[in-house]
Amino acid sequence: MNNIQEITVLIANYNNAKYLRGALQSVYAQTYPYWRVAICDDGSIDDSEKVYKEYASDSRISVMHNSHNMGVAFTRKRLIEETDGELMCFLDPDDELTPNALEDHVRVHMEHSDVSIVFSRRYLCDNALNIQAESRVLVIPEGKSYFTLKDFREEHLVSFKKSYYNKTAGMNPLYRLAEDTYMNVMMEEVGKVYCLDKICYKYRRNGNSLTRDYGRHMFWNMLVQYDTCKRRGIDVEEQVYSWFEDTLRFAEKEEIYKAECRVRQSAAYRFGAALLKPIKFIQNLVTKR
Repeated sequence: MNNIQEITVLIANYNNAKYLRGALQSVYAQTYPYWRVAICDDGSIDDSEKVYKEYASDSRISVMHNSHNMGVAFTRKRLIEETDGELMCFLDPDDELTPNALEDHVRVHMEHSDVSIVFSRRYLCDNALNIQAESRVLVIPEGKSYFTLKDFREEHLVSFKKSYYNKTAGMNPLYRLAEDTYMNVMMEEVGKVYCLDKICYKYRRNGNSLTRDYGRHMFWNMLVQYDTCKRRGIDVEEQVYSWFEDTLRFAEKEEIYKAECRVRQSAAYRFGAALLKPIKFIQNLVTKR
């Protein structure tokens, strides 16, 4: 790759000492060697400091601390604005990068100076980072934008150019959730969005937290859309209400699917299926005659 460009991996950490080493080791394992890591500790009370000390001799890794727990939006905003460098990406402390991640993202930025932000795909993993599924390929049709497409999911890995970020109002530190969506829609207002069809991220998901936080995610996503509509002069009801209806329909289908899975996994269902198996076998024999 010509014209070497360094990329900084931004990690907002709060009580993730258990997984942080894995996240950092995934950076060390990159095929692209020109990287730095900037960590901001958001008031951790676990063993995160021990992990920081393990990497203290590596000048490529820097650590700053918030005075107390300020939340992920505040912490990410601080990381962006207090860290030098043009190319940046976010890595959650409990997730990991695939080995090709930084090389693939840097290449896109180097080849497309008008691109402000790059999305790629991810593996969806269980708590032990065993791969369970792959995320979809985000496609933004002609005439649509990331915002008007209304497909607001995590687009890990996300990388961006700080020069474009500086043209926006900056990340809102008051957001409790959906701060990434807020930043994504701002970045498409100042540059182009590039959707990279490569898996660059291993996302560790916790089923319990996803279920518990679903309503909160909906609320903060609605707030992102409200703020964006005001900023862009778009009719709020046309944008937000239709998204709300689509989201409810999606949630309904998901709950039906989960209920069906629970039924199939139940002892009663398995017992009934076992009883019906010989009956179905006999029926098939009779039908063939």
